[in-house]
Amino acid sequence: MDIEIKLLEHQRKFLESNKPRVLLLGGRASGKSYIASIAAAINLLQGKRIIVLAQTFAALQRNIFAEITARLDEWKVEYHYNSTGMVIKIGKGICYGYSYENIEALRGLTEVSVCIADEIALAPNPDVLFAALSPVMRGKDIKPKMFAMTTPRGGSAWNELFKNDKSWDI
Repeated sequence: MDIEIKLLEHQRKFLESNKPRVLLLGGRASGKSYIASIAAAINLLQGKRIIVLAQTFAALQRNIFAEITARLDEWKVEYHYNSTGMVIKIGKGICYGYSYENIEALRGLTEVSVCIADEIALAPNPDVLFAALSPVMRGKDIKPKMFAMTTPRGGSAWNELFKNDKSWDI
């Protein structure tokens, strides 16, 4: 499959980062959802298990999943989309959609190698999110990767984490 993708420099750096955790911090219309949809689609095509998180179910459905399916349609990829369950499947690849409203719903998933967290500044505090997410991102041959995007938000507990945790590529 030959796909040409035109990216801005910050989008390319985000997608190609070798760090296990990468953050795209940008304002509205900076291409956060677009590059997140490309990251999701590429990982789906590679047969990976993915979790996509958003602030609400509506945001998940109207924004990020709409972008992911748009990329797959543009690339003429055959996929199965269950909009009620927020699941996209391509071969062995599977993408699960969850909202921050009920982060405990992640329980039961396993061997997820990629997490894409939209508007992470609106997520539960880092310790709560990672306590729910970490157990599902493990398994044989799993090398976890986290892509996070957000618009800057004052007062978010995530600000301190990003300022102090040098393991993030920002």
